[in-house]
Amino acid sequence: MERVFVLVLGIVIMHGGLTTAQNSYTRDSLEEAASAAQSGDTAAVRTLTDTVTNWLPMRFHYSVNLNDRMYQSELRYRQHTRPGVSVERLASALNQLTADLKLPAYVKTNANQVQTYRMALARVYPMFLSERKEAASRPPSHSAVLTVVRQSSKEQALARQYQALAREVASNSHWTVRPIQTLLTTLGL
Repeated sequence: MERVFVLVLGIVIMHGGLTTAQNSYTRDSLEEAASAAQSGDTAAVRTLTDTVTNWLPMRFHYSVNLNDRMYQSELRYRQHTRPGVSVERLASALNQLTADLKLPAYVKTNANQVQTYRMALARVYPMFLSERKEAASRPPSHSAVLTVVRQSSKEQALARQYQALAREVASNSHWTVRPIQTLLTTLGL
C-alpha cells in the first residue's frame, strides 16, 4: 500500500496542491513502469524510480541523492525487508518540513488529507498506487477530471513562494538541504 508514492505525494502536497501529469505519455509511462516493477525485478524497480524522479514537480540537488535513495527504499519494500510508510508518518514528516522551512501554518496537513490525496491519485494512477496485484488485471481508470481554477492574487503569491522554494531546493541552498534530508530520513529514504 505505501510505496515510493509517499515521497511523490509529499512533494506534491508541499508543492502546493495536487499536480498531475500533463499528458497521457507521462501517465502511461508511470503506469507501465509500476506494472513492470510488480515483478520485483531490480531493473524494473530502477525504471520505476527513474520515472517517478523525472515526474516530480521540482528538482533536487544531486547531493540529496534522491533517485538512489528512492530506488534502494523501493527495492527493500518490494523484497519485504522494509515496511511501507504510513500516511500518519508522512503527514508528520511533511509538517516537520513545513516548520523547518518556516512555511505558513496553513500548509500543514494531516493523515486524512494525505489519504484523500492518495485516493485521488489512485484514480489517475491505479497501477502505481494499487494495494494488491490483482489490480493489474483491471484497466486503468481515466475517469478523473481535473480542472484549472483561476488563482486569486493571494494564491498567485503563494505559487511564487513555492516556485522560489523549488529553486532553493534544486540549488542546494543551505536553508533547504537539512530539512529535505530530515524529511527523507524520517520517511526511511
